[in-house]
Amino acid sequence: MTALVMTVAPPGAGKSAWVARHFPLGQRVSLDHLRWVVSGDQADQTATPRAVGIMHEILAERMSRKLLTVLDATNASHEIRHEAARHALRWLLPVVAVLLHTPLDVCLARQDGRERPGVRWPKGRAVPKAEVRRIHAQIEADLPTMHNGGVISVVAHIGHEIGDFRTGYMRRDLRPVLPWLAALPERRTGHEARSLTRA
Repeated sequence: MTALVMTVAPPGAGKSAWVARHFPLGQRVSLDHLRWVVSGDQADQTATPRAVGIMHEILAERMSRKLLTVLDATNASHEIRHEAARHALRWLLPVVAVLLHTPLDVCLARQDGRERPGVRWPKGRAVPKAEVRRIHAQIEADLPTMHNGGVISVVAHIGHEIGDFRTGYMRRDLRPVLPWLAALPERRTGHEARSLTRA
């Protein structure tokens, strides 16, 4: 079994660091990186439409080949998640949403660090704080309905270390490719969703 894994978190939540820790480079599709490929600046929002188009081409091809793929992006809205998930659903592959429960003040503080010139955080990488707050609020509002429509099979809460499994078999089948997911304590969907910032 393979899957599409997508991060769901605001800028500064630690998405890319978490993805790099758990997945090799060849399995990762980063929207920041694709913006950089298109424009030379991974924070250039004018490059987003073209970068998103390339992202969907890659997702379509990898899902058709049934390759484990990780989408490293904010994936903040229901519409964005469903548009990405359709590539997996076409091939009857599960979709795993990984929510990083990083407090808003931490996400905002990390933008200050990204303003400093250097190799790790290239100039222009910082996201405006108003945009960070908007994305955080959008994800918070979506939490109670993350599973609606049957598109998302599993929601993994990183920070609270809980897995919401829509179907019981999913844990067993995904264990070989996502061992960190199989290790999460299971919570059936339908329970009250946890806030991104509160336990």
